[in-house]
Amino acid sequence: MNRNKIINKIIILTILFLSILNFIDINPLCAYASTSAKAMVVMDKDSKRILNSKDCYNHLAMASTTKVFTTIFALEKAKDLNAIVKVDDRAVGIEGTSMYLKHGEELPLIDLLYGIIVPSGNDACVAVACYLCGSEEQFVLEMNEFICSKGLTNTHLVNSHGLDADGHYTCAYDLAWITSYAL
Repeated sequence: MNRNKIINKIIILTILFLSILNFIDINPLCAYASTSAKAMVVMDKDSKRILNSKDCYNHLAMASTTKVFTTIFALEKAKDLNAIVKVDDRAVGIEGTSMYLKHGEELPLIDLLYGIIVPSGNDACVAVACYLCGSEEQFVLEMNEFICSKGLTNTHLVNSHGLDADGHYTCAYDLAWITSYAL
C-alpha cells in the first residue's frame, strides 16, 4: 500500500474519531446551527477561512484529540512507515485506552499509527514517540516546535496521548487547522 493511501486512511479514521467525540461537526449543513459545545469552528479545508465559530481560541483540555497532532507529526517525521519498531518498556502499561503492547514486541510503525487512531492507544503513542525521538519528552518537545512552525499558538502539549496534565491544551481553531492540514 502506498504512503498516500495509508495517510488517507488515517485521515478518514481521524475525522471519524473527532466526529464521534462530538468535538467538531463535519456536516456542512449544520455549519450555522447553534451548539452547546464550549468551543467550535467550521473551517474551509483549503483556505483555512473560518465559516462559523464559537470561542474558537479558548484553551481547552484536549484528551485524545492529542492523537491527531501525534499522528500527523509522526507521519511528517517518519522515514519508513514499514520500519519494524521494537516496543520500548516505557510504552508498556500506559494508563487509559490501549492496544496492549507487550515488552519487546516488534511490529511495523504503520501498525502503531493505526493503533493510535483506531483503538486510541496511549501505549502506541509512547512507542512511536520513543522510536522516532528516543523518548516521549523529546518527541513532545519536537512536536511543539512543529506545531509552532505552523502558526498554531494556542496549543501546547506535555504528552503524546492526551491524558490530562497541567499545560496540555489546544483550541478549536488549532484542532481544525491541523485536521485541515492532514486532509
